[in-house]
Amino acid sequence: MGISLDDLAAIALAGPTAGPLSAAVCVAIYFTTKSPLFGALAHVGAWLNLINLIPVFGLDGAQATHALDRTQRVLIVIACVVLFALLHENAYLLVGAGMMWRVFKRDVAAEPSTRTMVGFMALLMVLGAIVWVAPDLGVR
Repeated sequence: MGISLDDLAAIALAGPTAGPLSAAVCVAIYFTTKSPLFGALAHVGAWLNLINLIPVFGLDGAQATHALDRTQRVLIVIACVVLFALLHENAYLLVGAGMMWRVFKRDVAAEPSTRTMVGFMALLMVLGAIVWVAPDLGVR
């Protein structure tokens, strides 16, 4: 339709980019009021945005993956494994597993997008920071 893969990936990552902003507001309210409701909202908001980054089906992570080459996809898998090891958040395993599956698919970008790679990695780290500071009030 005349739109580059880089632009399509930017559009796909716009939702998961806005999500951490609302989760960060909830974290700020939690630290100000100590209300467990806002701590839980921040944690769940970050977790839902991580789920949205899984590169399968119609999720935003799948749309953004089209602009990445195999090397970039492997780097995201490695980042997911490291973040899981640090945070023990299972959503990172789901994102990493989906991205590993994408490594072996043939829909690799001819011109890989550094902007998409940096944006994807930044989202993983920002969401990880929110998950780390926001209390997980659920039972594991």
